[in-house]
Amino acid sequence: MRRSLSILAVACAAVSLAGVAPTAASAAPAARPATPAQPATHVRSAAHAVDPATLRAAVAAHNAATPHIAHLDSSLQSAPQAKNGTVPVTVSGDAAKAAAAVRNVGGRVLASVSGAVSAMVPPARLSELAGSAGVQSVARSVKAYVQGDSEGVGASNAGPASTATSWQGSGNTGSGVTVAIVDAGFANLAAEVTAGHLPAGTIVNGDHCGGNVDNTQHGTAVAEIVHQMAPSAKLFLYCVTDNVGFAAAEQDIERQRANDPTNAISIVNSSLGFPGDSRGDGTGATDSAAATVKKARQAGILWIQSAGNNGYDHWSGRLADANAGGGDGLADLAGTAIQDEFDSMYLAPSAGTGTAILQWEGWPTSRAKVSLVSYGWQCHDSTCNASGPTPPTPIDTNT
Repeated sequence: MRRSLSILAVACAAVSLAGVAPTAASAAPAARPATPAQPATHVRSAAHAVDPATLRAAVAAHNAATPHIAHLDSSLQSAPQAKNGTVPVTVSGDAAKAAAAVRNVGGRVLASVSGAVSAMVPPARLSELAGSAGVQSVARSVKAYVQGDSEGVGASNAGPASTATSWQGSGNTGSGVTVAIVDAGFANLAAEVTAGHLPAGTIVNGDHCGGNVDNTQHGTAVAEIVHQMAPSAKLFLYCVTDNVGFAAAEQDIERQRANDPTNAISIVNSSLGFPGDSRGDGTGATDSAAATVKKARQAGILWIQSAGNNGYDHWSGRLADANAGGGDGLADLAGTAIQDEFDSMYLAPSAGTGTAILQWEGWPTSRAKVSLVSYGWQCHDSTCNASGPTPPTPIDTNT
């Protein structure tokens, strides 16, 4: 039995979708230390047929029961579940005033860059934060998801040094080069240094994880691979939890280059993904991951970012509803038939949990009423066909 998650965009009947800004819906695996990301399987079939009127009614009921709070992302309008009493958010606006507002509502600032602050905030005080001076918007943080790591030293012919035809055997060991590792955590770092798996003196040089640098050993594993590839290179480590911390780490790296020319960081490696961060095409706001990498490159830094792990796990496109008779209120993802108005992914029992990320880039400036809805149901076979899936039940609705 498989758990299926279906993603769609719903528009109120009175709203024309023609010419509305693009919308993107993305699905990515949950972050798990040192576990390669597994691609989801996308299937559209007649079994996904759901009465559009039923969907619109569910969205309308959700909207009627949810008060609208200015400057607060729709997914946060109703107090979300909190881990350890707080939820991760990005506060856009005047950074200094936003940081002060976070602290005023009992929150904790994790990282800050020009125009944005990432923080942990009690959910009951999100509306108060959204209404604070200097705050333009409060949205869910764009979380940094660790990507798969692998030992590619042999496959890339980097070593060992005893092999004359390898890079290291030819004298290319990274001597005189300083490499930064930007990751979501560095658990067991001291033990790996003691064991000789990392250079002596390797520490976390920049903490934008709020002190929680041991939440995953993924960064430690990545650092070890870099050390195996270039054993003479010096390593600097930076911990981040979201796109704002990612941008703050880049600023740290630029400062390090200016303050320590002898060990100036020239290469950055980051095996992180930021699902839902901007459009995913290399453009984005100043605090987006894409803008951060561009800024580093303009400063003369070679930034190596993992890419392709979730290449088939996304749908993006321009909102349109071209059904005959004025549309059925559902955005057309691959056609006007009802089965083409869903983007689906399967979670096999062994896959554990998954994360679906739905994004519409018109918020918070557009007044168009667009709802992003995720539905889940149990399928009784691998293709989720008409052999008897249980009726879909909405598991999340955001407007």
